[in-house]
Amino acid sequence: MSCELEATDRFGRTVRLHHPNWQAHIRKRPAIEPYHDELATLLADPDVVMEDTRDGHYHFYREGLTSGRFSDAYLRAVVEYFGDGSSGVIKTVWLSFRIDPRGVPRWIRPTRTS
Repeated sequence: MSCELEATDRFGRTVRLHHPNWQAHIRKRPAIEPYHDELATLLADPDVVMEDTRDGHYHFYREGLTSGRFSDAYLRAVVEYFGDGSSGVIKTVWLSFRIDPRGVPRWIRPTRTS
């Protein structure tokens, strides 16, 4: 089974996940395996995107994509963009129970009002 993924992120950029990278991560973090198909949603419709000031990687966070004992967790993916910034790759994925406040906010979902 191939775990390749190509999706468009919140900013209109193409992001890819390569099969060997996904396989390496599920060996280290087996809890993420059921959420492979949610990565496109995470990238296109995140709750928060933070840019790490150390390396420029973008951290995408999204609640509501996980279940069971991780139902309160954010699905989190780190994307590295190349060259002109029009495309990138997912470097890592994990489940996080908080948003790391370090970095520069690049997108925050507007609060819905009734």
